[in-house]
Amino acid sequence: MNRGTIIIGMAVLISISTCQGRVLAAFDNNDKNAAEAGVLSDNTQDLAFFIGEYSQSDYLHDRGLTDSENEALQQFYAARWNQPYWMNRQGPKPIVAGLIDTLRHADFYALNSDDFSDVISLQERDWRQSEPIDLARAEIRFMQAALLYGRQASAGRINPKKTGRAVSIQPDAPDPAKLLDRMSNHENPGLYLRNLHPQTAEYARLREVYLDYRNIEAKGGWPTIRRSGSLRMGRKSKHAATLRQRLFLSGDLPPGASKDNPLFYSELREALQRFQKRHGIKPDGVVGVKTRAALNVPVKKRIEQIALNLERRRWLPDDLGQRHVLVNQPEYLLRVVENGKSIHQTRVVIGKPSQQTPEFSDEIELVVLNPYWNVPRSIATKEILPILRRNPGYLSRKGMQLVNSRGKSVSPYRINWGNMSRRSFRYNIRQRPGSRNALGRIKFLFPNKHSVYLHDTPSKSLFRRSRRAFSHGCVRVQDPLKLAEVLMKPQFGWTKKTITRKISSRRNQAVRLKQSIPVHLTYHTVWMGEDGNVHFSEDMYGRDQSLATALNQIVPIRKYAEFSLSKH
Repeated sequence: MNRGTIIIGMAVLISISTCQGRVLAAFDNNDKNAAEAGVLSDNTQDLAFFIGEYSQSDYLHDRGLTDSENEALQQFYAARWNQPYWMNRQGPKPIVAGLIDTLRHADFYALNSDDFSDVISLQERDWRQSEPIDLARAEIRFMQAALLYGRQASAGRINPKKTGRAVSIQPDAPDPAKLLDRMSNHENPGLYLRNLHPQTAEYARLREVYLDYRNIEAKGGWPTIRRSGSLRMGRKSKHAATLRQRLFLSGDLPPGASKDNPLFYSELREALQRFQKRHGIKPDGVVGVKTRAALNVPVKKRIEQIALNLERRRWLPDDLGQRHVLVNQPEYLLRVVENGKSIHQTRVVIGKPSQQTPEFSDEIELVVLNPYWNVPRSIATKEILPILRRNPGYLSRKGMQLVNSRGKSVSPYRINWGNMSRRSFRYNIRQRPGSRNALGRIKFLFPNKHSVYLHDTPSKSLFRRSRRAFSHGCVRVQDPLKLAEVLMKPQFGWTKKTITRKISSRRNQAVRLKQSIPVHLTYHTVWMGEDGNVHFSEDMYGRDQSLATALNQIVPIRKYAEFSLSKH
């Protein structure tokens, strides 16, 4: 190769590099003048190069993002020729301040600011002598933090399924590519990310309570209520004044009431009853063992409990359905909600702690009148088989029949139950419709992997209890006929009288709804009541603890990791 060829080749390379530089520079307003003049600094070219290299690196997979989020990030920068969104040659752009403010105050929404601590610290850095690789690294970390915050705000910090097998909720996280597109076109990206939190009145009010309780904690918390026989109507003691202060802080004692009056009279008793109602305690206005225990739960514990339930609310969509059924298990209540208002409410019995009712959402498709009960194998082998060994006549007495694998009825008296084990049990047990049927006269089906549904029950006395966890996992409804009327009248015109008449025919009938109805089986131990007040319940399944443990296992990435590339 002669000298002239080399010179021509170098000229072509310089020309290509300069043209590419002009296009890249035009993406950043700070380089507009340079682009117009046809001049682009090495720093700008290097910044685009390192953003391209850094966005494609394996390091992305160490920052808590999903594969789809990493892919969206890569595509975002590829579409803009690897030009920065958050940074320029001098350091962070003004829009970064809004992002940092959102990340720094993530705890205001019961998220963990430590998840973003390494990014927050970048704002304090002196960028004047920074190398392009440092600017590129910060650019990518800002975008990773935005994606992570967006997912956490809209779908929670963790996958709900990690908290236990009984939790089958699948949050609807935003599409990361659309998130980046909408955020990058928003005048305030930090505000855009904050608006990804649930936009429901319930969530907003619960968050207000969360912040109020944090303020109470910051001022020293609430006082301890000690055991005293003087906390009775008409008595006067210093303990009554302490109780007033405690109830004032939690909002049960009206603002205008005296906070240091030592007399226990009707005003204080009514405030105590309000507290008891909010905590699922019989509102007798007496400071008994349960009431004192609830009063003395530290405010820090209540803050943690509210935070867990804000997380649970992020797992659900804002729109639960224009008309939907909501069962909040710790509350032992079922509600039918239409256009945001409860139009029907009834008590329910849920699964016992050893056979928990799961958490999930589905749609009611069928209403079955005079249902058969196909006994689950676990119940047949664990509970009924031992009885059959002693008394084969048990089945007929309960209106049940034994069915073989071919679907034919078999006489229980022809089986040698003494040699029958749980493993060798190869029969199905089915209970015929009737007054003794475990499902009562009606059931509501929403086919699901848990084989859980809503149904009537002949055991009505259990609804009188305050704690109603007695079933094998399904949800027993106190007034199923009224529920059927509320669900079916808009679609079929059926009244409670119509449904009762059809049931009286004793004919098994499955009615498919014209339009399926969303049903949500939730587990919220803190919720906003229809009275506008916050309510607390016991954690009878221990799921608060499971969720707290799962959240605590998330390891925040606090170190601003080093990253080196050799430019080729």
